[in-house]
Amino acid sequence: MSSIFDSRKTGGFEDTRGTLFFEVAEIIKEKQPKAIFLENVKGLRSHDKGKTLATILNVLREDLNYYVPEPQIINAREFGVPQNRERIYIVGFRKDLGVDEFQYPEPINKDPVLKEGIRKMTPREWARLQGFPDSFKIVVSDAQAYKQFGNSVAVPAIQATAEKIIEKLFSK
Repeated sequence: MSSIFDSRKTGGFEDTRGTLFFEVAEIIKEKQPKAIFLENVKGLRSHDKGKTLATILNVLREDLNYYVPEPQIINAREFGVPQNRERIYIVGFRKDLGVDEFQYPEPINKDPVLKEGIRKMTPREWARLQGFPDSFKIVVSDAQAYKQFGNSVAVPAIQATAEKIIEKLFSK
């Protein structure tokens, strides 16, 4: 299992060297969770002519021994978030669980209400853009809140996928 992990020290996997994937892989290797759920920008699919994604999938499938269906591009807009936010979702299940198929959630096609005119949005509005409930406490400065919500996952799309993962785990 050491080949891909050691390659980062010898210059292999050059385009993603220094990324969090190897740290995530180490955590997966150590903790061996029943299921994994990764999210990234949709450009991961074509990065380095697909080699980056192929390497990630190989590590998950072969080195870490997870069933990983084909990743899917999911647009948060199709889950009621008022922005066009396409991300690649990668899920996986430990092979010893016997999971050999997985269906990503179908879009719920909520028509999000878009803001009219141009003005600076409040941190609360940024939180809503990502699907955070109004009860979510914003405990950082406005500048930090804008940065954190801008880098956040879209909660409804993540929640829908996580529910499908839990459904699959409890059906076994």
